[in-house]
Amino acid sequence: NGAQKVVMVMGLSASHAGWEYLLPFLAGNQSRYQVAVFDNRGIGNSLCPNKTEDYSMEIFAADTIAVADALGWDQFHLVGFSMGGMICQTVAALYPQRLLSLALLATTARRSIQERIPPVSELPSLLNWVLARSEEEKAEADLRMHFDDEYLQREFVDGATIRDFWLRVYLEDRAAAEKTQGQAWCGFTGQLSALTNFGLTTERIATIRKSLRVPVLIMSGKKDRIVHPESGRLLHNYLTRGVIGNAPPLSGERCRLVRLDAGHFLPIQKRREVASSLLS
Repeated sequence: NGAQKVVMVMGLSASHAGWEYLLPFLAGNQSRYQVAVFDNRGIGNSLCPNKTEDYSMEIFAADTIAVADALGWDQFHLVGFSMGGMICQTVAALYPQRLLSLALLATTARRSIQERIPPVSELPSLLNWVLARSEEEKAEADLRMHFDDEYLQREFVDGATIRDFWLRVYLEDRAAAEKTQGQAWCGFTGQLSALTNFGLTTERIATIRKSLRVPVLIMSGKKDRIVHPESGRLLHNYLTRGVIGNAPPLSGERCRLVRLDAGHFLPIQKRREVASSLLS
């Protein structure tokens, strides 16, 4: 019930449960913060429109504001992961007056070809991810896309690796999802359509520069296989380098870039570091 309100926005094909491994590292600050996590439209307990035109970053941004409005939060800290980071970029451009801070984790502005595709060296992994058929193949491919090899090979407990642990968790989650039918196809295609049509425009970069008067944190993984590892640096450059129109750049003190030795799923793999950076 803390006075500082925080809204956290998850990524493609992931429900609010994607935050569950990070939240305990924020829990020691209950007297200071109150955190809201929710399902984006198209997954979990939120509505799942059938038409792709009912999905866009602007609509997702309005949904995010609607959550804050329903809670009675006029201003809040905003945290977004992956596609959730794209949603948060859009919120920052359209509703800058609502934000107390902005944190963008493992995300991209999707302004260039480099920012729109994974690293070329990871395309075989992406192909395996798409072509996987059995639940075990899907689990293996999904883990490899979201985490780097060094992390997965670390010993977890009693000789088992972190990969073994997440493989079990993944298969259990998939089995549970099968019972509840998981994400509907219309939800996946709708979210994917919104993602592929997103690109942070020059006009919106200028708006963020001129209108956002709060701290910005950008965190990226150097071994990310889904979002190009340079995307975080490029996003930081868009906000802090040169002059766009009459919009001066954000200062390095106000817009901070943190690059971690990790894969894509920073809220899990680097939850301690992410929590520490958010709290600071």
